[in-house]
Amino acid sequence: MNKEQTLTITSFAKNCNISSSYLSMIVNGHRSHIDDKILESLALNLKVSKSELPELLKPSITY
Repeated sequence: MNKEQTLTITSFAKNCNISSSYLSMIVNGHRSHIDDKILESLALNLKVSKSELPELLKPSITY
């Protein structure tokens, strides 16, 4: 993806074959068990290894 391209949660979820609401639950830490195929799809679409996902998907808390 180049600088001019943007990725919305909806389009990213579609690329991963999951709903945007399910992706939102994953990103916000509301899903404790995520199917291995979904993890593989997330990693592939983020261009990272599966081992990097826990750090990327860890919910961030800001005050």
